[in-house]
Amino acid sequence: MADNPFSRNPSGRWAHRRPSLGMFAAVPAAIILVGGVAVLPDNLQLVALRAALLLVVCLLPAVLWYLFITTRRASLLNEFLANLDRLGLMDRQTGESEVPKRRRISGYLQRFGAAYGDLPEKVHETVQGNRFARYTRSDFDSSTGTTTAAIPVLTSTVLISIGWLLTLPPIHVGAPPSDGPESAVAVVAWFHALTPELQPVTLAFVGAYFFSLQMLFRRYALKDLRGSAYIAVSIRVILAIIGTWVLTVVNQETKLLDPAVLATVSFTLGVFPLVLWQLITQHLKRQTYLTVPGMRTPLSLDQLDGLTVWHQARLEEEDIENIPNMATADLVDLLLNTRLAPNRIIDWTDQAILYTHLGPTARDGASGERHEKRERLHALGIRTATAFLRVAEANRDARWFATLLDEGGHRKVTATLETALRANANLRLVQCWRRPCEPAAAPEPERPSEPIVLSVPIAPAVPGGR
Repeated sequence: MADNPFSRNPSGRWAHRRPSLGMFAAVPAAIILVGGVAVLPDNLQLVALRAALLLVVCLLPAVLWYLFITTRRASLLNEFLANLDRLGLMDRQTGESEVPKRRRISGYLQRFGAAYGDLPEKVHETVQGNRFARYTRSDFDSSTGTTTAAIPVLTSTVLISIGWLLTLPPIHVGAPPSDGPESAVAVVAWFHALTPELQPVTLAFVGAYFFSLQMLFRRYALKDLRGSAYIAVSIRVILAIIGTWVLTVVNQETKLLDPAVLATVSFTLGVFPLVLWQLITQHLKRQTYLTVPGMRTPLSLDQLDGLTVWHQARLEEEDIENIPNMATADLVDLLLNTRLAPNRIIDWTDQAILYTHLGPTARDGASGERHEKRERLHALGIRTATAFLRVAEANRDARWFATLLDEGGHRKVTATLETALRANANLRLVQCWRRPCEPAAAPEPERPSEPIVLSVPIAPAVPGGR
């Protein structure tokens, strides 16, 4: 019977049980601390409650980072290589010799090493030599991201702490009177510890925190919590504060918003900082001599199926702000850096290629014809570029499909669109990803060995012979 490694190593057994023992000790301690507030003097109860709340909300984003670096799976190399192989990037490309192929694959491995830790030379040799190997956590050092993210985490924590101290400032409560009938029945309303200072700036900060905390948790759940996420949190808080300053000054002069609407807009501004630019644009449109460029692209990412505001915020960190950017994105970087589902990335890219060539829709200010073209394709179940090409190939001689997208005097729109789609650089990668899986041929059954028969010539019988 195999020995238990923990029985041979007392320190290993203790390390194995230490997290469980820590939980059993931490939970009662937390309950005692919270319940102990009731035994404090009345003038200290609100102070203790507010201090505990401030401690939690200020440190929670940093705690998520700590949990992430202690529980994440360091080695994602196997999944990354599988995605490259499915995209067809591990094979030799057209007109490519062996040396350029090895350099290209080495570049992919260097990208992985920059994100998750340097890879040893043996990994480069086995991958470039197309030899299968199962790589584990011990194959590379995963400490690169920990050190580079320390400053962004610290900066965002400082900004969040300042914001919460302004929103929930310290309470100064005097000592209760020692005599009088009211002192015996005085009751402290604990919910006053949760009463914030409602100002436009603090509401904008709360909106930024509202969005950022959800974003950080989603990134933590996807194993995608990087230093760039905390930089995005800091930028959102700063933009929310600056935007609220501008909004407050303008509203004091113009009186466009009453206090209730101003509070709502301030919170919304913290969640979506671009709201301020929309308000400024609409206000300045009344001035005929001013032209203000808009920040909304005609082909925004929210037109892609299944893409939410959280995905949009993540893709903006990868310099993908609209559908044309998605159609021409570096798929290797997206699969490596975003930790989004690979099939989802491929589907969005496939759809973005088609939408880029179809052009903006009516809601983007384009003509209604382009919107009708997209609706016609959707009615046929065509929502991606590869689906369009497959239908075009199957209906090569069908007149109804050849004239499906024709409008007015324009002819051969369908054929032109097909040619334009095939010119996209990412289309071949998407087609390789979506290629049907061919089952491996079953090995031929071995035939039973047949007995070897040797033909022996027999001499003819001699008449009268003995």
